[in-house]
Amino acid sequence: MSEKLTFEQLKNHLWAAADILRGSLDASEFRQPIMSLLFLKRINDQFEERAEKLEKSVKKYSKKIGVETIKISIKNQRNRWGSLSKKGTLNFNQNLIRAPSKIIDYVAAHEVCHMKIPNHSREYWRLLESVMPDYKERKDWLRVNRTLFFD
Repeated sequence: MSEKLTFEQLKNHLWAAADILRGSLDASEFRQPIMSLLFLKRINDQFEERAEKLEKSVKKYSKKIGVETIKISIKNQRNRWGSLSKKGTLNFNQNLIRAPSKIIDYVAAHEVCHMKIPNHSREYWRLLESVMPDYKERKDWLRVNRTLFFD
C-alpha cells in the first residue's frame, strides 16, 4: 500500500469498513478500507506500546529517587514535552510517543525528578544526572529535533 490517502479518502474507507463490520457490504469489494483499518490498528498498537514504555520509565525512576507516582496523563500539549501538576499528575505530550525510546526515558526521568525538586536548580540537575548520567545528550537531541514534533 504505497499510495498515500487523503484524509477524505481515509474517512470514506473507514465508513465502508464500518459497514463491512456491520455486515451491510461485501468485504471482497473493499480491500482498501480493510487495509486502512489494519494500518490504523497498527498505529494504535504502537501508540499503546510506547505509552507502556513511558509508564515503565516513570515507575523505574520513581522507584530510583523514592517518590510515588499518583497519575500519568498523555495529552496534546502545544510546546512542552512534559509537566508536573500541583496535584502530582505527570503530564506528557502525545508527540513524545513518536520519539526514540531513549528520549521517552529522558523525559520520564526529567519529570519524575521534578516530583522531588520542582525547579531547574543545580540540585535538580544533579539529581537527574545521578539517575541518568547521559541526560545532556538526550536533552540536546530534543532541542535539535524539536521541529519534528512541534509546528
